Amino acid sequence: MRTDTECIAGVIVGNSMKQSGNSRRIVKNTVFLYIRMLLLMLITLYTTRIVLRVLGEADFGIYNLIGGIVIMMAFFNGALSSTTNRYIAFELGKEQQDKRENADGRIRNKR
Repeated sequence: MRTDTECIAGVIVGNSMKQSGNSRRIVKNTVFLYIRMLLLMLITLYTTRIVLRVLGEADFGIYNLIGGIVIMMAFFNGALSSTTNRYIAFELGKEQQDKRENADGRIRNKR
């Protein structure tokens, strides 16, 4: 028959093994993310040279200007979408709470 200390020790050992596996997974994922970031950086630097050579200096500047505007509009779109979703959810929750309070008030007044 097991004692409490053996059970606790078994749980502790089991948890440490799980934590060890999680640590390895975190390290592995971190390494993969850094490799991905480095690879994307190299691809971006290489394609920038090609685009600059094909477009020329003036057209490359216009290309970057248009790209910056598109990225800025995409950021605003995302920010406004998340803000709108938050306010809609907040108001829906507030309406449901008001309905509950009104229902509670009607029930109390009938008694």
